[in-house]
Amino acid sequence: MIAMDINQPIDTIADETYIDNLNQAIIDLTIANKQLAFHKEEAEKSAANLIKANRLYAFISQINQTISHVTDQQTLFKQACKIAINIGKFQLAWISLLDDVTKQITVTAHCNASEIDLKILNSLTYDHNGPTLQVIKSGNLQIINDLGLLPGNDSLKKYTALIGYRSVILLPLKRNGSTIGILNLFSDQVGLFDGQEIRLLKEAAGDISFALDVFEKEKHRKQMEDKMTHSELRLKQAQSIAHFGSWELDYVTGIAEWSEELCKIYGLAPHDHIQTYQSWISFIHPEDIEYTKKVTNDSRYASSSFAFHHRIIRKDGTVRDLYSQAEFEFNKDGSPRSLHGVAHDITDMRIAEKERTKIISDIVQRNNDLEQFSYIISHNLRAPVANILGLVNIMQTIGIEKDEVKNTTEFLRIAAQNLDHVIIDINHILEIKNDVSAKRETINFRQLLNEIQSAISNRMADEHAIINADFSAAPEIITVNSYLYSIFYNLISNSLKYHCPGTVPLIDITSLKTSTGIRIIFNDNGLGIDLKKNGADIFGLYKRFHHHVEGKGMGLFMIKTQVESLGGKISLTSEVNKGTQFIIEFETNEVNS
Repeated sequence: MIAMDINQPIDTIADETYIDNLNQAIIDLTIANKQLAFHKEEAEKSAANLIKANRLYAFISQINQTISHVTDQQTLFKQACKIAINIGKFQLAWISLLDDVTKQITVTAHCNASEIDLKILNSLTYDHNGPTLQVIKSGNLQIINDLGLLPGNDSLKKYTALIGYRSVILLPLKRNGSTIGILNLFSDQVGLFDGQEIRLLKEAAGDISFALDVFEKEKHRKQMEDKMTHSELRLKQAQSIAHFGSWELDYVTGIAEWSEELCKIYGLAPHDHIQTYQSWISFIHPEDIEYTKKVTNDSRYASSSFAFHHRIIRKDGTVRDLYSQAEFEFNKDGSPRSLHGVAHDITDMRIAEKERTKIISDIVQRNNDLEQFSYIISHNLRAPVANILGLVNIMQTIGIEKDEVKNTTEFLRIAAQNLDHVIIDINHILEIKNDVSAKRETINFRQLLNEIQSAISNRMADEHAIINADFSAAPEIITVNSYLYSIFYNLISNSLKYHCPGTVPLIDITSLKTSTGIRIIFNDNGLGIDLKKNGADIFGLYKRFHHHVEGKGMGLFMIKTQVESLGGKISLTSEVNKGTQFIIEFETNEVNS
């Protein structure tokens, strides 16, 4: 305050006080405006950071989706560059392969580069102290947030100065732990790459490197398969001159003489080399006798050579697969004098072929499983994680009003719950795939069905459902009780859930014995599935075909997973509004093993 002079007029004192108060108000207002501008600037920065984070998460999500669908390195590189431009909003993206001998950089994929750019990029070399060589040597990323400050006379510095880019990040791409290339991302902004940006881009480069490892393993698998095919060809060539048994039949005496190798193939001692046509027929597998007689009789009447596959049963009960060939020798008058031929034991080849087919089938199935899990990670896990991170960033940076706390908390709970559901589903799937060592026991189909009917008796009564079962041809099987129970239970539950409205659910279950094992057939008169439209996704994870009832789309996927875990296979035929038939095949030697 201003000290009053008692001799000063009152009006003058009042004016000076008013001016002081006015000045103070102006100062306070100025400070308040600066504070308001500061808070506004901070809020805008937070919003920008959130937008940036969402952009990067979208970038990683698109990279992962691409990884789950492409099957080769070059396609992945091209798509990664496109995603960097279209989703990541960088100005230039290119992937270089490096030659440490010539110090030459070769562009293998790019996006947003002109022909002039490519000519310059392909002519670049990297200096001893440059960032490119540092990435190669260390295996770590390099960041230049101001290319104008890049030391030395690096050719990269010259190029970027010419084009107008201001910052760049060089991300190593690795295969089997070694750096084979670099993902180069350019921006026209100085200082673009901060902690969050670097962390997420590093994650994306790691995902690409993981895919390169998968491609390398697939390439190795293909090479091994080609090698196996080549080995099989060489094996066939070797077997054409070895492990053949020979024989000769005299038409006059009806006696055949077998070689020592042929006796060994038939499980006979070398001294049992004198045989007859009838004794030979006695070895033929009962299912092949009619065919064998027809082939030999037809060739005898036509006096022509013959070759055919057939099975024999040795005296010890062992079944062998043979390939037999024979030719006639004729008298001068043209009548057959003798018949001589060879027999090749191809049992091991047949077994190897079945095993090879099974291995290839297993590899294909594992690749499908990998694609399914990649899909889950890139879609079903990423979405709730992104939602949670987005909400947390908003709460920590921009802040929320008190009346919005409850809604925000509820959004967080829902996102966390969705994440938990996906993790539970994944764990359930992994438990089924890994728990193949569970105790196997003899399961009676009728007893198993009775247990299930008792468990769902209320549902069956509500729907007036009818289950007809015939297990007389194959009453039991040796397998894992919990898995088979789950398979039966889910198939029956699906038939009840998706029955035609106004129609009594009717389920027929039959078991049969086949030449290789046991077949179980489920028939219902339910809604059916449009296989022309949905056939490719019928056993897919999270695939639903009827949306009028509640469900997650895991039922058929889990049934197929459990069937395959038991060494079986499942297929179906279906017609809309006419029902569905499921056929489950178990090979006895696999189920009982």
